[in-house]
Amino acid sequence: YYTDTISDERAQNVIMHEMGHIWGLMHSDDDTESSSLMWKCISSRTTLVEPQPDDIKGVRYIYD
Repeated sequence: YYTDTISDERAQNVIMHEMGHIWGLMHSDDDTESSSLMWKCISSRTTLVEPQPDDIKGVRYIYD
């Protein structure tokens, strides 16, 4: 439950992360992949709005 106002980029980041779960992706646990959309913990400063290489690799692993 989140009551603060969030930026459009932050909202997009959350939506893309949740879409990753819909596509079958789990959280990235590897510390070297902390910039992926599927990273297990995101900062309020995180503004990723597109899949990162680790995210793409995960989708390709599932669907290729």
